[in-house]
Amino acid sequence: MSHIMELHVLIGIAGMAFILTAFLLNLFKMLLQDTSAYCTMNAVGGLLLGYNAYVTNSLPFLILEIVWTISSLFRLYRINRR
Repeated sequence: MSHIMELHVLIGIAGMAFILTAFLLNLFKMLLQDTSAYCTMNAVGGLLLGYNAYVTNSLPFLILEIVWTISSLFRLYRINRR
């Protein structure tokens, strides 16, 4: 059981790293919000953190990450349609 707990924590940390990296790169003007890379990093990060929230039964966090991921995927779709 401890291996599963460790795995979901690592998955959560990876998700956090994706989202924070996108945020920091955008903050320092190294990655614009209207790019596929930015939206992909946010979608992947939200998905991984959503898994972590699901496994840990954190409903508010799960809802946040579902909205985060869907919003990022929608924006990615719109960017790639151009």
